[in-house]
Amino acid sequence: MMAEMNNESIMVCVHYGPHGQRLIQRGSELSRLLGAPLYVLTVDATTDHEYNQNKEQYLSGWEK
Repeated sequence: MMAEMNNESIMVCVHYGPHGQRLIQRGSELSRLLGAPLYVLTVDATTDHEYNQNKEQYLSGWEK
């Protein structure tokens, strides 16, 4: 049974790494149950602006 649409939102804050995917999946489950939008926030505090393939792979996986 799908919950009625409400004013709630789900936000998951993650860092690059394997735990981020699991947290996003849990947030996604909650957002479906509540009929609420899901937002994913990640903050990269490094000053390194070079391309990082590992980070790009995480971002690509999270978007799916």
